[in-house]
Amino acid sequence: MSARTKILTTVAFASAAVIAAFVAGGASTVIEVRSRKALQLAMETYGHSWVEVQTDGLQAILLGTAPSEAERFRAITRAGTVVEFEPNRRQYRCREHADRRAAGIFA
Repeated sequence: MSARTKILTTVAFASAAVIAAFVAGGASTVIEVRSRKALQLAMETYGHSWVEVQTDGLQAILLGTAPSEAERFRAITRAGTVVEFEPNRRQYRCREHADRRAAGIFA
């Protein structure tokens, strides 16, 4: 194989790698934006104004303090109908629980 062929092959592979990286980054951004907008619309439509939606790659993060445990569950359920959603229960807060903790009730 000649030096010219080796150089052209290397340039072709390097170019393909750079193009693939840009396409992957663009696709990730599009998915993030669409997911965030869809979740925000669903939360606003169904009256969950306390929910703030953030996205990071394929991860959707719902933030906010729910007025009740039932409202928290409804928001999680609604999010699951919009995107594939696996809740991380440690990150959710409920006003009922915060009030109980403040009053010294830990049941």
